[in-house]
Amino acid sequence: MQYSTISEYVKANQDVSDNLDMSTKVTEEELNEAIPDEFGVKYSKDGRKLLKVPYELNGTYSIKEGVRIICEEAFLDRWSLRSLVIPDSVTSIGNSAFMCCSSLRSVVIPESVTSIGDDAFMGCESLNSLVIPD
Repeated sequence: MQYSTISEYVKANQDVSDNLDMSTKVTEEELNEAIPDEFGVKYSKDGRKLLKVPYELNGTYSIKEGVRIICEEAFLDRWSLRSLVIPDSVTSIGNSAFMCCSSLRSVVIPESVTSIGDDAFMGCESLNSLVIPD
């Protein structure tokens, strides 16, 4: 794996979602009110936050258009996830969002993303391509 710096427009470790009145943290209330998709992925009731992904999720997954926040630890330890499609609506990726997704091979971060949290991709041992636009 090769390492490079994150583009200047991305403010690492800064949660710009505060300006949107949205946090990357998941509350118990949000989980209780969550709406799962056909794969069991839990979204906030307004559809703007991806809250949690079931451990059984495998292969390729496309996040729904309209999601703005990928919450903290949303994909934590989802070792069978191989690829991910992130829509242009996403603006923030929470801390440890993809931590220990050991089979994740490549991710393209859309230009809309302005915040990537701490350790977002830590432990992604198979990740050989992380594309962050200029």
